[in-house]
Amino acid sequence: LLVRMRTRLRSNTGSYFLLIVKLSFISITMTRATSTKYLIIFVLYHFTLIELCFKVFSETEVPSYGADISWPIHSSNVSTNYPWLPHNVDPTNNPVPSDYEGMPVQHFGDIQSKFERYIQGCRDYYDEESDDLCDTNEEGRLQMNLEQPRSMVNFTDVGYKKIRAPDNVFKILKDFWEKNQGKEYEENWFEGNVGANYWEVPTYMLSVENEELEGGGQELKDTVWNLAEKLIREWTDMNLSSTSLYGIRIYKEGSILSSHVDRLPLISSAIINVAQDVDEDWPIEVIGHDGIAHNITMEPGDMILYESHSIIHGRPFALKGRYYANIFIHFEPVEDFVSDGRNDESEETPFYIVPGSDGINYMESDDDSSDDSEYIASEEEYDSRDSEETISEDEEYFDSQDQGEDESEKEELIEYEEMDSEDEEMDSEDNEIVGPPAATDEL
Repeated sequence: LLVRMRTRLRSNTGSYFLLIVKLSFISITMTRATSTKYLIIFVLYHFTLIELCFKVFSETEVPSYGADISWPIHSSNVSTNYPWLPHNVDPTNNPVPSDYEGMPVQHFGDIQSKFERYIQGCRDYYDEESDDLCDTNEEGRLQMNLEQPRSMVNFTDVGYKKIRAPDNVFKILKDFWEKNQGKEYEENWFEGNVGANYWEVPTYMLSVENEELEGGGQELKDTVWNLAEKLIREWTDMNLSSTSLYGIRIYKEGSILSSHVDRLPLISSAIINVAQDVDEDWPIEVIGHDGIAHNITMEPGDMILYESHSIIHGRPFALKGRYYANIFIHFEPVEDFVSDGRNDESEETPFYIVPGSDGINYMESDDDSSDDSEYIASEEEYDSRDSEETISEDEEYFDSQDQGEDESEKEELIEYEEMDSEDEEMDSEDNEIVGPPAATDEL
């Protein structure tokens, strides 16, 4: 308390002055009080002390921060430069130790231990022989966070935007939720997936495309897709091709979603909060194009638009409440492919990848023998209006497997770029793409 008081008083003495005077006066009075009055003064003293403690701890403001503070993003080690360390409390008389030079202040406590427990939970969940899968997938997440954003072309200044979902979209999603709540099933995740702490807190699925659910099916899915596409097109000033619609996914108390970028071609995306029952807000943390973390809260009917291929996003703070239900919608900007001078002339790179960058490494391979399981989803989770072979979706690049698939189906992995001519015909019939979009600045 005294350490925090010292820090707070340096910047805001006035707001604490009355409380300190009051506490001092009561202390003096208590020493002179008779036995009959002592108890009353004693209680008053401690109520005032509690009030002071509450003020000190609740008003601690967290300044702006970037990567590797609230969760490991570029490195497996987060900052351990705590505010209470001597060189932060009294920098005049305590020089910064070499180990802490250049390390941002850590205002969220012992995040490193929290993260290590998270990864150990994944290891413990699987057989000993599969332990390395969690670590391999975690290394892939960190590498992707580091390399993919700087290899991408962005289409907006900030990279995210919070709006209200159109009333008609939210109404049909809310109706679907209310009619089918309680019929959700537990999701299965591919082995070693580190996207969420499902080993501790399972996630659940109430699929809008499930025709067995009241109001569910392709019509509902297409309605949500079409209206979301209009909003994202206006935001990015790009024509779009739908790639994935996933949800309603239901998170439960204690859920954590590890910070990540979406795998390609999940580029221009949206999240709609359909329902929630929480004790406190469960923010989504995004690292904007400015490199600063922004925590965005949502109410049912809120919609977040974000460039999911370059905006690192997650929910590193555990959910406090009963449930939180979201639906995720993804699109790919439509533009002519450009030749990547680094590759063979026959290979083509989407225009949203900076030519010659490492971004091409995150396009899915045509090689069925690829062991890069982080970027391959199970067959029954692939889901698109344009093709039956597209990307199963979390909020992001993490994949989950369908509850109903048996062991043989889990081994059948498909890749996004394996589209046959029949699928291409369906694509041209179902989607009218209006010419190339107007040129936009690459931000």
